[in-house]
Order: sequence, then C-alpha cells, then structure tokens
Amino acid sequence: LVEAIAAAALSRLPGLAPEALATIAWSFSELRLLHEPWFVQAADEAMSRISEFAQEELRMLLWALPHVEEMGLSTGLRLLEKAEAARCPLSASCLSSLLAACEERGLVESQVSLLRRLQRTASPEASPLLGLAAEAV
Repeated sequence: LVEAIAAAALSRLPGLAPEALATIAWSFSELRLLHEPWFVQAADEAMSRISEFAQEELRMLLWALPHVEEMGLSTGLRLLEKAEAARCPLSASCLSSLLAACEERGLVESQVSLLRRLQRTASPEASPLLGLAAEAV
C-alpha cells in the first residue's frame, strides 16, 4: 500500500505547489509512510525551487525529513543550507526537528552548528543563552 501511495504521489511531484509538497511530506512522515525515493525526489524538487517556499512550508519539510532513516537528516541539512543561501526566512521552529535529530544521533558538530544558526535567528534576549548552549555541547 505504501508503495502504491508513494508511486502515485511521486508522479505528481514535478511542479507541485510548495504548500502541497510540504503538506504531503509532513503527512507521509506523520503517518510513517517513509518511502525514501519519494522523499529524495521531494527534497530535490524543493531545493530546485527553494525561493518559492514560505517559512511554514520549509518548517514542515525540515520537520518531515529527519524521520526518513538513511537519507533524511543529511537531506534536511542540505535543504537548510540551500534555504539559507537563498535568504529564505527561517524561524527557530524550522531548526528544531533537525536539532533534535542531531542530538538523538549524537552528531555534536551538527548540533553546535544548528545552535549557532538558531542563535542568529533568535531574539536579542535569547541569543546569549543559545551561544552558551552551543559552547556547552
């Protein structure tokens, strides 16, 4: 059943509106329909049109990707880099799922890098605390 659902969704990926792509990724992840080929193509599609994605759509994708075991976290980090390079607006909630995935997997360097990114997006009051957290990790 997962294969059939993913195959149907895969054929519709090119040109799919960012909101629809993000919603499907979030839904698949929430339902644990973690079909890696679909997520790979969805991430590639998002990266090729990154400037079309609103902050909420990026947040949904960045939340969904780390749930896909083999490629999810690294793809999520690449998507984040692409979004930052395109100067897409990113909030702290965009980074939270990636940060949690790095912590769960013991990826300290990636965790520190994300905390520093979070520090740049944080309010002036929270920024020093995040810097201390990054140093403590």
